[in-house]
Amino acid sequence: AGPRRNSIGDSAAGRAHLAEARALALARLADVEHQDETRAFHAFVRVREEEARADLGARVDTANGAIKALETKQMEDRENFDDRSAKLEKALGEIAEAVHLLREHLVTAPRSRLRELGADDARKRDWLVHTKARSEENAAYAGKRAQVPDHLVPWEVPWPDYRPKEWTSLVVLGEPDKGRPKPVWADPASAAMVDFRTRRSLEQQIICDAIGRPLNPRGRTGTSGRGLLGKWGPNHAADPVVLRVKPGTAESASPVFQMVAIQRGDGGKWAIPGGMGDDGGHV
Repeated sequence: AGPRRNSIGDSAAGRAHLAEARALALARLADVEHQDETRAFHAFVRVREEEARADLGARVDTANGAIKALETKQMEDRENFDDRSAKLEKALGEIAEAVHLLREHLVTAPRSRLRELGADDARKRDWLVHTKARSEENAAYAGKRAQVPDHLVPWEVPWPDYRPKEWTSLVVLGEPDKGRPKPVWADPASAAMVDFRTRRSLEQQIICDAIGRPLNPRGRTGTSGRGLLGKWGPNHAADPVVLRVKPGTAESASPVFQMVAIQRGDGGKWAIPGGMGDDGGHV
């Protein structure tokens, strides 16, 4: 019989060789997986960079669009502002011209046109020189006014010798020494204690004289002080107009309207019912 081989040794060497081959294969496999992961990571980074660039580009485009829109709006606003400024300048010019014509009318009417007004123009004459405000129809005003000719009513007409009579009724001032205090609806005795910036006049801006008293916007009245009026400057009144259709005429071709009126006790004139009130107050 021939010599026996050491099967145990042969078997151990084979196993070692097999283990080495397996380890080499695993090492190669791990290297391949690492390379795959590296490539995948770089691919992921490239994708994110492209997304970031795309997002940044979109933001830049949006910002550019907003800037362009803002510039366009600013240009439109400038054009609109220039257009509005031109229209405002034109309107101010027209207003200035109208004021000049009105001022000229108010100044020249009493001096020249009043002489031309006939009997039919009596109401226009009264409006131009506020005849009623210079009258003494109310008995309380009798002898309390200096006479003012029609042509000297406007303040624009110089009258160095104008000497109005000073008068404010005791009804307005009160008589504290006799137990009758100043009424709550009356202003202080001095106009300097009144803030005229808080008051409004229907006619015009309130204009004061050299000592701070408001001037009548229609002109001279022959008196200074407040007379029977409680306020310095405008005294507001609320006069509601109450109308109805006269019974029996509503269905006719010419219905008749009737109005509620009162007869004043201080002069006997017919008037609309009402009373004095504060500016902005409720009727």
